[in-house]
Amino acid sequence: MEINQKFWNKFYLVKKEIKIPKPSSFGIFFNKKFVKKNNKVLEIGCGNGRDAFLFSKKAKKIIALDKSKNAIKINLLVSKKFKKKIIFLNKDFIEIYKIKRIEFDILYARFFLHTINYKQENELFKLINFLKKKHKFIVGMEFRTSKDALIKKGKYINKNTRFTDHYRRFISVPKFLKKIKKNNFEILYIKQGINLSKTENENPNLCRLIFKV
Repeated sequence: MEINQKFWNKFYLVKKEIKIPKPSSFGIFFNKKFVKKNNKVLEIGCGNGRDAFLFSKKAKKIIALDKSKNAIKINLLVSKKFKKKIIFLNKDFIEIYKIKRIEFDILYARFFLHTINYKQENELFKLINFLKKKHKFIVGMEFRTSKDALIKKGKYINKNTRFTDHYRRFISVPKFLKKIKKNNFEILYIKQGINLSKTENENPNLCRLIFKV
């Protein structure tokens, strides 16, 4: 969404202090349980690179994508300063088709699914099915659900979509799981509820989903 891209470019303004950001709680969980030594990780919607930097302590190779030019600019500065071997690219997830010789064991997407519309979600599934023909991999996701309190705020777009300062789509977990099963993906882990990524300002209702393709 172009509106979201403008929002995140403003959000990720280059700051004077260059440091590695703290990883997300999901990133910590996922790194401990699913990331193995010598894994190759592809992250879409990496934001400030908080989880990519964490995975770099263990994984062999990381390619991290984000549509925000400012986010990628900051990540490259941090990566250079702390000598982290992470490939940060200012690309949309659909451009993965264009990245030559891309091989990975893990596809990671935290707080990404609820930023794209349903049509884009279908494109994501097409991409996953295309990539699985080359090799098997694990997908790790965390996203806002239709039970999240924030769905009651902002401009109404449709049943599951709102616009506050940026676009959000709140995912129906039962419907999404039907799509997972329809594509014959194997669910390895799922948890839904609050207290998964609690901050001082909010306690969103999220779904953590890890599946194998």
